[in-house]
Amino acid sequence: MNKFNAQKCFAYGIRFDSKSEMERYLYLRDRQNKGEISGLECQKKFTIVEPQNYGRKRIRERYYIADFAYYEKGRMIVEDVKGYKKGVAYQLFTLKKALMLQKYGIWVREIE
Repeated sequence: MNKFNAQKCFAYGIRFDSKSEMERYLYLRDRQNKGEISGLECQKKFTIVEPQNYGRKRIRERYYIADFAYYEKGRMIVEDVKGYKKGVAYQLFTLKKALMLQKYGIWVREIE
């Protein structure tokens, strides 16, 4: 178990951080099989801050890793399953969510 009492789960050879995340994947997979969505990806990585130099120091890029990304009616949808909405981890997520909107024009859907 992790610090939020979520148990890691497996489905179709994929490891999920929680039962809720696994259930969301199964729902999205079913929608994809029905042709309602396409291009379903798990743990899709987006660069939200490009690498840069500061004097002699090299600052590496920063990422947001989405739980799920897929296409619906030709538009990319990005989702993150959230069960715990308190603390530093959630505050960091809200910052990354804002950067995703600014850089890519994508509003990250929070799935409870």
